[in-house]
Amino acid sequence: MTFFDKEILSDTSGANPLKISQSKSTMRTIKHAITKADAGYLNIHFATMNSILSDSLTSINQGLAFFALMLVTVFCLNLIASIFLLMCIIQNKARSLAIKKMLGIKLVDRYKWEGLVALALYAIQLLVVLLFGSSKLILIFALIMIALDALISSGFISIVERRSLPAMLKGE
Repeated sequence: MTFFDKEILSDTSGANPLKISQSKSTMRTIKHAITKADAGYLNIHFATMNSILSDSLTSINQGLAFFALMLVTVFCLNLIASIFLLMCIIQNKARSLAIKKMLGIKLVDRYKWEGLVALALYAIQLLVVLLFGSSKLILIFALIMIALDALISSGFISIVERRSLPAMLKGE
């Protein structure tokens, strides 16, 4: 039995509401009826609609906070994985890239395949978001994530390109 099934079947004021006008005389009459019938064991709860909605709103806010935390975690993991992958590719091809730089080949042509792989990954991410995303907010989040990833990757490439050519050829 799930939590929601238990909640529906429970005897709380939220799951079993009776609309009673809240006045002092009504509450006195109810308490008198409970004591007269010796029904104190029923543990009757009285709640206002505001308190029930407040509890519901609190749980929704906690769920949204958890979802936001998960989005930030996924975002950070994606950036770390992207930078690590780019570092591995550049370190693996460092000598080749240094020789191409020395030969005067343009930056765009040196990193053409890495750029195509990144563009393919971004296209797949956008396709998945467009197919399975249920709101525009997710699309905006994905576009921001892709833009930041591209910005950080290009920054990392520019840092690598500033290194001296002899050091790159030596493998330092």
